[in-house]
Amino acid sequence: DFKTSVFVYEEALLLQTSVFRQDSLPMLLSLGNIAYAKAKNGDLIKAINIYKGLKRTFEVLHGKESRQYNEILGLLGNLQTQKGENKEAVKYLSSVLVWQQQNLGENSPYVKHTKNSLLTAQVDAEAGSMWA
Repeated sequence: DFKTSVFVYEEALLLQTSVFRQDSLPMLLSLGNIAYAKAKNGDLIKAINIYKGLKRTFEVLHGKESRQYNEILGLLGNLQTQKGENKEAVKYLSSVLVWQQQNLGENSPYVKHTKNSLLTAQVDAEAGSMWA
C-alpha cells in the first residue's frame, strides 16, 4: 500500500533532517521514495514537484551530464506523459535519449525504451495540438 509508504518515507525524512544535510544522499533518496510513492498513489502533481526539486539539486551536485540528473529527467518525462503534458515529456525524454546514446550506446535496452516513450509522447503531443 503506497499510502502507508508515503507516511513511512515522510517520517523517515523528518528524522533525517536532524542528522543529515538537506543535500545528503539519505535525504535525497527519501525524497525520491516519497515522489515515487506519491506517483503510485496517483498524486502526479506532487510527485512531479518533488522530482523537479531533485532535478535542480542533482544539477548543482552532479551536473547535467550525470546519471543521477538524467534518471530524474526520465522519471519526469514519464510522469508528464501520464499527466497528459506531452510537450514537457518530449523535452525531458529528448534530453535523456541524447545522454543515453552518448553514455550507454545505441544498443542499450534503455535507449530502446526511451525511444518508444519519446515516440508515444511526440504522437500524443501532435494529436493534442491538432485539437487545440
